[in-house]
Amino acid sequence: MVTTTDEIVHRAKAGWSLALRLGGGLSNIQRRTKNLQVPWIRVFFFVITLVPTVLTLFYALTTSAPLYKSETQFTIEDRQQGAASGFSGLMASIGIAGGSEPNSMYSLRRFIQSSDALEQLEQHHGFRKFYASPNGDWVTRLRTNATPDDVLGYYSNMVTPHISSTENIMTLEVWAFDPETARDIATNLLQISENFVNRMNNRALKDQVAFREKELANAQERLLKARVAVTEWRNANGALDPMVQAQMIQGLINGMEAELSKVRADISQLTDAANAERFKPRIQVLQDREASLLQQIANTRDRLTGSTAHTVTTQLADYEKLQAEMEFSQKNLELSMAALESARQVALQKQKYLILISSPTLPSERIFPLPGFHTLLVLVATLLLFGITVLLHSIVRDYRSV
Repeated sequence: MVTTTDEIVHRAKAGWSLALRLGGGLSNIQRRTKNLQVPWIRVFFFVITLVPTVLTLFYALTTSAPLYKSETQFTIEDRQQGAASGFSGLMASIGIAGGSEPNSMYSLRRFIQSSDALEQLEQHHGFRKFYASPNGDWVTRLRTNATPDDVLGYYSNMVTPHISSTENIMTLEVWAFDPETARDIATNLLQISENFVNRMNNRALKDQVAFREKELANAQERLLKARVAVTEWRNANGALDPMVQAQMIQGLINGMEAELSKVRADISQLTDAANAERFKPRIQVLQDREASLLQQIANTRDRLTGSTAHTVTTQLADYEKLQAEMEFSQKNLELSMAALESARQVALQKQKYLILISSPTLPSERIFPLPGFHTLLVLVATLLLFGITVLLHSIVRDYRSV
């Protein structure tokens, strides 16, 4: 955005006007303190620096509800992490975290800071009742009329998870009005976090094997349909296996052809004999037998490979299709079962576990307020504010004297 010269001048004048008003206010303090025969700067120092410092020291020494901090450390690992621990350790040593565990840690941190974790903690421990009770003082306790957003903000201040990306460790800090409650809340949050990790595992396992389970169900249904089709065909055609029936018929044909060859050989031998007239009755019988065998062979061949729809060859073609479908369905079922088992193994290898490094501590000393530290902190901050204000007053006074 382009700023014109007039706008710059206008803003500069506005800034000086504010500074002059502040300087004028300090001048008013100065004039009033002159009437009281007290230097204004002493009054200002008393109000800006001494009063907040004394109040801070008084509060730190007299508060009946100091805050205690319980701390616990844990990490998330899976079965595959052990195999890659050497490489992961090398990457972590140079500040690069590898694998999916950091993502899981960040997800867990977001969950701990969420309203869902607060609701579960409320059910287990009564978070709002404890922090809004007379256990706390007017500075640190939760307001009784706090809104859900206010409660969540207060919870975020009292429960703070920190992640070390290089070590892949989460440190959970819990602040409470007494050591036992701080440790109990940290223990409950630890159990809530472990349940969250288990839910992630169950969801991942379900997503990983759901597709394979659906494939297995389809394969089972297909195999069942194929077996039912084979059974229905057998009942309709009155045969268990057309292949066996075809082999049996072919055996009959082979036997009759062998007998036909023998009959023809006998006929030829008797016909070529010197006294063939004597064997005419025998020859006639053999010729009748030959004609009968030829008819039986023809009929049997028609039964095997005829042009009708009820031949063994036609039945065999239909049966082989059904049998092939059943065998394919059986093989598909076996592959689906193997794929499902493989998916389960992969999912189990990716299962995550919350590993506790240090149990929630029982604090022995309060963390807030610390009389010496916080009083010194307020003193330094107010001295800086006093110095900046006095410097600004001097600049304005010099500007007016020009």
